[in-house]
Amino acid sequence: MVENYTIIQRIERMKNIHFILPTVILLFTLVVYFGSLSNGFVSNWDDGIYLLDNVELKSIDHSGFGTFAKKAFTGFSNGHYHPITTLVYGVVYKMFGLNPIAYHVLSLLIHLLNSLLIYFFVRLLLENAFIAFFVSLLFAIHPMHVESVAWISDLKDLLCTLFYVSGLYVYVKNYNQPNLKSKSKVFVLFFLALLSKSMAITMPFVLILYDFYKERKIVMSAILAKTPMILLSVLFAYLSVLSQKSSNALGEMGSIPFYFRICFASYALMMYLVKLVWFGGLSAFYNYPLINDAKLPLIYYLAVLVPIALMLLLFLSKWNKHFLWFCIGFFVITIFPVLQLVPAGNVNLADRYTYLPYLGLFILLGVILNQVLTYCNELLKKIVYMTSILFMVFSGYVSYSRTKVWKDSQSLWDDTIKKNPQAALPYCNRGVLSFQKGNLESALADFNTALQLSPWHVSSHYNRGLILMKFNRYKEALPDFTYVLNNNPRDVVSVLMNRALAYTYSGGYMDAINDYTAVLKLNPNIADAYYYRALNWHTINQFPNAVVDLDIVLRMNPKNSKAIVLRGLSYYKLSEFTKAYNDLILAYQLGEAVDAALLEELKSRVSQ
Repeated sequence: MVENYTIIQRIERMKNIHFILPTVILLFTLVVYFGSLSNGFVSNWDDGIYLLDNVELKSIDHSGFGTFAKKAFTGFSNGHYHPITTLVYGVVYKMFGLNPIAYHVLSLLIHLLNSLLIYFFVRLLLENAFIAFFVSLLFAIHPMHVESVAWISDLKDLLCTLFYVSGLYVYVKNYNQPNLKSKSKVFVLFFLALLSKSMAITMPFVLILYDFYKERKIVMSAILAKTPMILLSVLFAYLSVLSQKSSNALGEMGSIPFYFRICFASYALMMYLVKLVWFGGLSAFYNYPLINDAKLPLIYYLAVLVPIALMLLLFLSKWNKHFLWFCIGFFVITIFPVLQLVPAGNVNLADRYTYLPYLGLFILLGVILNQVLTYCNELLKKIVYMTSILFMVFSGYVSYSRTKVWKDSQSLWDDTIKKNPQAALPYCNRGVLSFQKGNLESALADFNTALQLSPWHVSSHYNRGLILMKFNRYKEALPDFTYVLNNNPRDVVSVLMNRALAYTYSGGYMDAINDYTAVLKLNPNIADAYYYRALNWHTINQFPNAVVDLDIVLRMNPKNSKAIVLRGLSYYKLSEFTKAYNDLILAYQLGEAVDAALLEELKSRVSQ
């Protein structure tokens, strides 16, 4: 018996093996991810939406947790329906506020739990501790999983995987002797996974795939038994589409021809396979390619061969065919919802999408490695054994380094631009950071670069418009705001208010009035819209209209001193001197600067 085989055999026969191996996994994973605990929030990459700027979350402080929980189940969150994830955020917020370390600790703990769960699941599945150890450790430290662990906003993938794999474990454990209790547990865990992230809709199909693996054929009774789960999957798929529509997340790529989408999906599938073993160019954002003359880069057309090759492999392979179907099928089924055949967002692929799907490929690699170390000659075993160790160490090092990239927004977008310099969104997001820090020139440069790369990038147009306003370049800002309005922005009111202000300062008074009027049709309770519309009416000598708007402003806030001054000046122009005097003297008493000579004139006119 050769040395490498003896090592595996000894691992299998070690006393307390199922304590020792999980402990090694935990310790190695903690070393890799410990640095992420000191990271902050990525404020402009969903952490702001889910936590920092989440009004609903902060309502817990005054409205209570019950109201927050009700809204979590009855509404969408940033284009998603994941009430369990939302509730977990709420619990952490209630206990620790917005302290980032609490959220990072939670993410790491769930990742550790998932890694242990996968160890016991694979051991149950294959009855092999060595393969279970290999698969679990690779899952725990693979660089493609860093995004899910180090980014607070991807808690949904961690929670979904926790319930999903727990359901698989219960199903496999009770496969030979199923009962109502075990079936109920699987259904409940499936439901919890769906409530964590709708990507769990694939679970009943994975269970059918497992039935095929065990029984060597598709049995109709097994499919019928999954009908309640399949119906629930259909419901949550529908909810997912509705939630994406609620935030316009199906937008920009939705008009792309379906054949192009097949090319994009094939390319993504190919890259996920490549990144399984090649970690170069890992990025927080992978953009769609530029489409020139209705043509894609050649690599996208060639990528269509990848799913074809996978199908040929499955149908023609004579090596452990049913197991091969299970592993590759697990990967394809679980990755399918995020292959962008129905575009959601503006990314072609994402590291986080592999968190659960890679499990199928890891199991396949583990079995192949075990076969090689068992049956090949001694020299090859040594090479494979050392290569595997080096690959694990290198994976851990890359993951450790990548956790630093997620330290904060600045480090993330600097890295993303370095890795993906042809994408507009990273420049836009870095520009927003510079804007917030007061580095206006740097911000403008990033927005200009973003629009050179993608002239249709709505967010960059809007933010560049805001920057140009800061530089008093109002006429230059107008085309940016107009472009945004023509492309269905989420917050129409804010864009209209900013364009109206740009019109005001560039002399387009009637255009400004029209925009303010449009704002008030959408929301008649915005005092600033009435005030600035009144200012424009006043500027073009339409004083009665100005007074009408200012009356509304002062009903909303009787102590609005600026509105009182402007109404007083409008009354003055209308020769209503008593009203003008009363307004201006009140404004003066409220601390507003008022022309003393004008007050004296009005006082004289009133006393006559």
